[in-house]
Amino acid sequence: MEQTSFSTKIRIEKIELQNFKGVSNGVIEFNCLKSPVEKDTCSDILGIYGQNGSGKTTLLEALHVTKLAMMGRKIPFDKYGNIVAQGADYARMSISFQASNADGSFYHLEYAFSLGVWEISPSTTKNNGKSKNATKIAGGIINSTALSTALLATSLGVAGPAMMPVAAVAGAAGIVAGQILKSSGAGKEVSQAEGKVKRLAIFDEVLNLSGMFNGNTVRQGPVFDTRTTETVFLPKSRQKSFFPNKTAAALKELQNHKKSALVNSKSFIFCDELSQLLLEQESISEYAQIILDLKAFAIQKIRVLDSKIIGTSRGDVIPLYTANRGVGVKRSDSTVFLDDEGLKTLRTAIKGLNVVLQQVIPGLSLEAVRQVDIDLDDRNTRAHTPGTKVTVYSVRDNVRIPLSEESAGIIRLISSMGLFAYAFVNPDVTVAIDEIDAGVYEYLLGELLLVFEEYGSGQLVFTCHNLRPMEVLDKKYIYFTTTNPENRYLKPKNIRNENNLRDVYLREIVMGGQEEDLYAPTKHGKIASALQKAGEIIGQE
Repeated sequence: MEQTSFSTKIRIEKIELQNFKGVSNGVIEFNCLKSPVEKDTCSDILGIYGQNGSGKTTLLEALHVTKLAMMGRKIPFDKYGNIVAQGADYARMSISFQASNADGSFYHLEYAFSLGVWEISPSTTKNNGKSKNATKIAGGIINSTALSTALLATSLGVAGPAMMPVAAVAGAAGIVAGQILKSSGAGKEVSQAEGKVKRLAIFDEVLNLSGMFNGNTVRQGPVFDTRTTETVFLPKSRQKSFFPNKTAAALKELQNHKKSALVNSKSFIFCDELSQLLLEQESISEYAQIILDLKAFAIQKIRVLDSKIIGTSRGDVIPLYTANRGVGVKRSDSTVFLDDEGLKTLRTAIKGLNVVLQQVIPGLSLEAVRQVDIDLDDRNTRAHTPGTKVTVYSVRDNVRIPLSEESAGIIRLISSMGLFAYAFVNPDVTVAIDEIDAGVYEYLLGELLLVFEEYGSGQLVFTCHNLRPMEVLDKKYIYFTTTNPENRYLKPKNIRNENNLRDVYLREIVMGGQEEDLYAPTKHGKIASALQKAGEIIGQE
């Protein structure tokens, strides 16, 4: 089997959302879409501003859902079950990528998919076959193994027969998806079942290609289109490119994997089973390489740090990251249980963080102290492995305190700074941070973003309420949210170079001047009256 390394440089250049929470329609174009970045030349930033509930965090959640889909992971209903807008049958996401060849030329990829809510019989969730995924959680470590195309072959494992789903569509859109499920005879069985569970389903996936690819100029068209029931995917002319020795049995196996992915809240295009089949071919075609490269990019190069990942409750963890792993330190007592590999990851993360923390918060450093050696319960092997209980401390002026006792702002900085540095030095890394200003001194925030703009290499996406970044960043990196759900994201227009974007933004909130309203108006008098009435009501108890 021919194996090649992951050498293609990939960047996100455009995101389109439809029916994601409060975003009926929204389009974001990154600066690299208009100014292609040659090789390792410069950073690309996207900062999103707007009032509460206007779609800032929704964009990052949609990006994280896309990352999970492209990794071949399940989209968890308990976390994203409400991401489809109320009253909508489905949500749709389109994300476009700029991919650079070794000679500096570019081609463009677009991955689009729909997301719906389904009711599924509990029996559907049972799978007697065992699967070892490329990304797994074990021994207290959030493990995203560094994968090249060459390593995918050894990192993916699929055992057991393809699962035949027993499921039914419950009011969601997607004629093709519904027909796939009905073809298995599932509808009648599920309609009579009790105790149905809800899940998200990915359907109507399509991967498009355009630009200078493999030495030729390619007009935009589908490489892999799942919107069909006549065959596994379209166009039929591409099937032999992916599977040179395709047989009826092979196509049937693919169809089973397609059904299984649909029921198990996974992407079919990027599921581990399809990746495994591609890697098993005698040679990997340039089109198959696209899927493998995008999957590797999602696993290695996209990092999303949203408000759900760094919470405030005592049951949450404080994530510390290296390039391909993350260690979750318990917020309650600053401890974590690790095997030897996890301990190495923690020490690497702390070593890197201490370099930058000395410059960002002078005098602050982190320290990991081994408490006791223990046996870890390995969920994958159902056995015990040697492990260590570690406590993480912050140290300042020779005073050591548990990390969890630091201020929320410092914890936030520590958690995000590792990913910030990762994107700073890697041109094909995209890091998205929700509420990047939370608990961070505004002057320091401005300095960090300015340094990233001037000297950084990768992509940084952030949401923010603090207006300081508007004063230091080029306006081409800023988007506003609007009050119109049909046109939720707006790039500021008619801004002169000498204008202070912060002042313009505050003025146009009140006076208008952009194509859409940027703020749902509030009145001082009505706020005061409401506070008075609320205080009286609360005071009665």
